[in-house]
Amino acid sequence: MTKKEASKKSKDVENLLKELEDTKTRMLALEQALKQERAQNEALKASMEKANNTNDEGSVDFSGQAPRSSSTQRTEILLNPEESRFVTSVNQLSVSSLNVPECVPLTNDGEITRQSFDTWKDLLIDSMKLAGIEDEATQFILFRVKAGSRLLGIFKNTKSTEDSPSEENKPFSNAMHRLKVYFGSSSDIMLQRRKLTLITQKPDESDLQFVNKVTNLARLCEFNECKETEEIIGTIAGQAQNREVRTAALKILNRGGSVTDLVDNVREIETIRLNEEYFRKKTLAVRADRYRSCQSRLSSESIVSQSISSVSAEEKCSADVNWISIFQQLAVYGSSWVA
Repeated sequence: MTKKEASKKSKDVENLLKELEDTKTRMLALEQALKQERAQNEALKASMEKANNTNDEGSVDFSGQAPRSSSTQRTEILLNPEESRFVTSVNQLSVSSLNVPECVPLTNDGEITRQSFDTWKDLLIDSMKLAGIEDEATQFILFRVKAGSRLLGIFKNTKSTEDSPSEENKPFSNAMHRLKVYFGSSSDIMLQRRKLTLITQKPDESDLQFVNKVTNLARLCEFNECKETEEIIGTIAGQAQNREVRTAALKILNRGGSVTDLVDNVREIETIRLNEEYFRKKTLAVRADRYRSCQSRLSSESIVSQSISSVSAEEKCSADVNWISIFQQLAVYGSSWVA
């Protein structure tokens, strides 16, 4: 993969994260608006019930028959369809306002991992909670619409197990359980561990980016805490391109340090490298300025020397002309004297 493609994919991931943040912000605003509408509906319903109870207490039936329904009750019965339509319209607005992007890989290998699925699943569930969508059928429809072709392809290759929720009564829970089993299977874990063994640092990848990539991949390998730390630091010590990073990782591994210690050391090395690069660029800039000033001074001196030499040549020519004229006059005087 070229540097241009890698930078493009990294920008796509950054844009995806920004879209996720914007979606969460919009969902929070929608939740506040929905809460206000529900509060108004509850207040209206409470006032209607209070008025209905007051009319029922004030009406007395002396014939011993059941009391007739009052006009307020008939109004309440007539308003129930309106309220249901209003709630339906609000739910439809909430569903249409869900701006959840499809599930895409978070790494450059082009595969959806458990980390990608968990991140996308949390966003989908939180968005549906904010929109007040709790019906399993509606949640399953949204899952099929928002999942994307890659995740849907994985879902179609899975099957329900004995401990899976009912596919008819709880289709959304069934889908989430099937995908969780798929990404948590032993074959997937062995695949992630094999990837961790073969991982390498790319030439255009910084040391800190490589550490984060190794850490994210190790999270998917189902190691215990000690084994996970050992695998992360050991991989950095054996695969990092920077000699200082490999040395720091090996020292941390020998003294039983943590991944946080390794990240701090890598940041320190990265800071020192950036500082040296800044100093080198600054020094080169100063030297370039000095070189340009010396070139300009030398060019000005050469111009002055050329002008001086041209002036001296002109003076010499004029002096020669003067001597010739003097000799000519002496010759004339001499010939006249002899005559």
